[in-house]
Amino acid sequence: MEIVLVRLDDLEAIQILLLGMQGWRGTLEDASVALLAPRLKAPVWTLNYRDLGAFKGLSFWAG
Repeated sequence: MEIVLVRLDDLEAIQILLLGMQGWRGTLEDASVALLAPRLKAPVWTLNYRDLGAFKGLSFWAG
């Protein structure tokens, strides 16, 4: 397990990402995971496929 801090430039990237997703009703947490998981080459574990499924290119952990 690794704690990853969201930096100011990450928040700016999230803002740009979400500007192109009008109508998406996820959370800042969802958007942070969608931005950071590919960068860390980490699969996403979630019960929330509805919101995170909107982000293409995520790999989901299936244990």
